[in-house]
Amino acid sequence: MALGILTSSAVLAAAAYGITIAVRSAHQTNRISADGASAISTAPDTGVSSLPGPFAWLTSTAPPTTWTRLTLPSGLGSLSVPPRLRPVPGDEGTATLAFLGSDGTYLGYLNVTPRQGEESLAGWAAFRLAHLRGDGSISARQDGAVESVRTGQSLRSCVTDDYETEIGRHHFHEVACLVMTTSASSVVVAATPSGDPAHLWTQLERAVAAYPFA
Repeated sequence: MALGILTSSAVLAAAAYGITIAVRSAHQTNRISADGASAISTAPDTGVSSLPGPFAWLTSTAPPTTWTRLTLPSGLGSLSVPPRLRPVPGDEGTATLAFLGSDGTYLGYLNVTPRQGEESLAGWAAFRLAHLRGDGSISARQDGAVESVRTGQSLRSCVTDDYETEIGRHHFHEVACLVMTTSASSVVVAATPSGDPAHLWTQLERAVAAYPFA
């Protein structure tokens, strides 16, 4: 779901584990041909991938113990919630949390949506940006992407991007990950207004990295 846009993101668990890992930015693409598990150096006992530069935060799969643990619907596991976020209305079967300013504006946003469509790990970044552009965003620009990496017990593709909503002309920075486990598939999205005025971005990254929290 994009802030300011009434829409749902979705997943189809159709990607194989033995595919290519790709880390992309607006300027370059680095690829590592691999057979899946052997492609990623894995820390002992954790199943956490060693990821480059902009996506190193994805290795932080253990959230702070003081955060609230939210059990999600549809067998999607648990989401670890940063302290200032509270539940807000969302689509049926989803979990949506936000931190709102005194004027009701979104200063931080976290959403998990279960599988609904035909998205796949391969090409996830392009799909997400096309989804934003077609659902009420004036513009959507990719900052970086990582494709088909294993973190903890999940396999995921993620994109970070910046977009501007048509309604209100609001600018947001987001990370959106398509996450696949042995039991379910889902999309987790976190966003803040550009500039992160409430200083929530790092906490939202931790929540995304830890999802689904066992």
